[in-house]
Amino acid sequence: MTTDKVFICHRRGDAVRQVGRLLEKLHHSFGEHTLYYGSHETTDGKSVSMEGLHAMIDARAVLIMIGPNWASLENLERLHETDGKADPLRHWIAVALTRHGASGRHAPMLLPILLEGASMPDKASLPKDLKALARLSPLTFSSDAAQSHAEFEKLVRLLNGALGITPPGLPGLLARLSKVIAVDIAKPPPPPPGVTGV
Repeated sequence: MTTDKVFICHRRGDAVRQVGRLLEKLHHSFGEHTLYYGSHETTDGKSVSMEGLHAMIDARAVLIMIGPNWASLENLERLHETDGKADPLRHWIAVALTRHGASGRHAPMLLPILLEGASMPDKASLPKDLKALARLSPLTFSSDAAQSHAEFEKLVRLLNGALGITPPGLPGLLARLSKVIAVDIAKPPPPPPGVTGV
């Protein structure tokens, strides 16, 4: 039996503290077995770990962490490498974009997360297999605590939907609403104006 995953793509050394805090909160909300941290993957352009492959296959959501160093010249050069030593971050994002673009029931939600003032990478700066990334709508986490809290709640709602998780309290609320609707339907309709009961 597999577990639906949230696959996290992150460049080592980019927005480390904010990524750490966000992952800690996600662990608390979803459990460590649901999250797969893709920055620990290595690849030679030909093979990847079976654990990483299964995590991507099981992914119902892919989070792409983008900090201020994500689109630095050095990192963009790594994304464009074609000498057979494929950048693992490029590999996983390309696989996620392919799965996302295929749509259908098993296509994962794909969500960029902007951290520490970062902005979305420009389409022209990305290699061909990553250009679709520039079209995605991101969530933005700033240094403002209230704004970041609101964004995290939105992120949790989106992940709950992607993973098919019913938020706590919702079943009871739905049951109460169903009861109210059933009682309302069972009531006899009011008589037309001017008509009295016999």
